[in-house]
Amino acid sequence: MTSAAPDPRSGTLIYDEECALCSSWAAWAAQGGGVKLAPAGSPKTLAQHHLSPDQVSRSAWFVDAAGNRLEGAAALNAVLRTRSGAWPLLGRIGAYPMVAALESRLYRVLASRRHRRSST
Repeated sequence: MTSAAPDPRSGTLIYDEECALCSSWAAWAAQGGGVKLAPAGSPKTLAQHHLSPDQVSRSAWFVDAAGNRLEGAAALNAVLRTRSGAWPLLGRIGAYPMVAALESRLYRVLASRRHRRSST
């Protein structure tokens, strides 16, 4: 008997539940049905996915059905690949080295400012 391969369209998004942008993204990700949400502030989440508080304080993470962990922009691309329509194509484009480098840089900038509030 052969075992079924893990579903590539499912996984867990570990996100900063105190960040409005992160929470909005997570809610959208969960609408597709293949993504489970796990708050980064939960000790249970950290233990279950073998992540440290430092790791989840700097980035979102996606853990796929096979247990592979993806960080930051790569995590967001993994979420896109779980969706239907054109979203998976956008998620796959992020695998190209030049695109991945740009996305990673942009992600770092946004992530470092995610708790700042607008003064307007």
